[in-house]
Amino acid sequence: MSDQEDFDQDLTPSQEHTIAFAVILFFGAMYLFFMKGCQPIASSIGQAFGPPQTAQVSPVPDSAVPPTGRQKLELAGDANKQQADASDNEHSLAREASTSAEAESDKAENAQQIASTDSEENTSLDQAAAEEKARAEAQARDAAKIKSEAASLAAATAAQKLADEKRFQAKQSELKAGEAELAIPAKPVETKEAQAKPEPEPESQNETATSQVLTNEEVAAEPFNMQDELARTDFTLPDGRGIQIPKQGFESDFKRSILQGDSGQPIVFDRITFFPGSDLLNPESSNQILGVAGIMNTYKDVNIKLRGHTDSSGPAEENLTLSFKRSQNLKNQLVGLGIDEKRISVEGLGASEPISDNASEKGRNKNRRIDLTIIR
Repeated sequence: MSDQEDFDQDLTPSQEHTIAFAVILFFGAMYLFFMKGCQPIASSIGQAFGPPQTAQVSPVPDSAVPPTGRQKLELAGDANKQQADASDNEHSLAREASTSAEAESDKAENAQQIASTDSEENTSLDQAAAEEKARAEAQARDAAKIKSEAASLAAATAAQKLADEKRFQAKQSELKAGEAELAIPAKPVETKEAQAKPEPEPESQNETATSQVLTNEEVAAEPFNMQDELARTDFTLPDGRGIQIPKQGFESDFKRSILQGDSGQPIVFDRITFFPGSDLLNPESSNQILGVAGIMNTYKDVNIKLRGHTDSSGPAEENLTLSFKRSQNLKNQLVGLGIDEKRISVEGLGASEPISDNASEKGRNKNRRIDLTIIR
């Protein structure tokens, strides 16, 4: 193909750009020529379009032969390739920049997360420290409160103990002075008028003897009625005085055990009490003591054993001694009312046979007791 045919072909966009650049360059040179003078411009044009003054590595041949159409196409293809490579490089750089920006963003986000986690951990540590401090303060307050309550309780216990000791000492002084005695009424003393008053004489001695004999026969002929005896509440003391026992309670249980032939089963007194730490009987114990004396005076074949018990407070030796003294004191009261001392035995067991828990005041009150056992 000839050069003419090459020029007749349609120009590619790259070629058109090249021609347009040459035209713009031409007009620019003309502008500079007319505006600045021809000499500098001519020198510039000579340097721009003249042969190179120094040896350079260039694919362009040294001859001034203008390139052919194919060469122009190859040059345009190379330019397009360079432009594509440059575009690819720009895209690669953009992608690298974007990747770097994403990495920086991830780093910043991770740093923010780490900072947030550290802040949460610090907050949690601060909260835990505050809670621990609050717990320590609460424990200190509770300990102080418990200590204060213990001191108050100890002071109240000491005051109560001192009051009991004073009352006990006062009671002992009264008992020793004879100003206070167990509230058991004594046998009434006959006055001189009663002694001087003559008793009515019976109409005849024979009538008196006959009446006495009939009465004894009637008593002998009367059959024993268990129900009537169980319901019986009127009894006579050894000194001749009458006494009534309650229909329920210790006296009733004692009487029922005698009538039914029970023995060996302890029966606990329910209205006999002592002063704290003492073998002295409280005055309100007198009625029950009178009832026991009346029952034993009626059923003369019954022997009993009185057993004293204490709670676990205090030394065991002292509790054993105290329990024996209490049962002995109760025996002395019954003997003083006219019951034969041979019919009564005593025993002190201390705290060896509790019937309730000694950990509570209610349980200790139940353990401090006197019981009675029938001995045939």
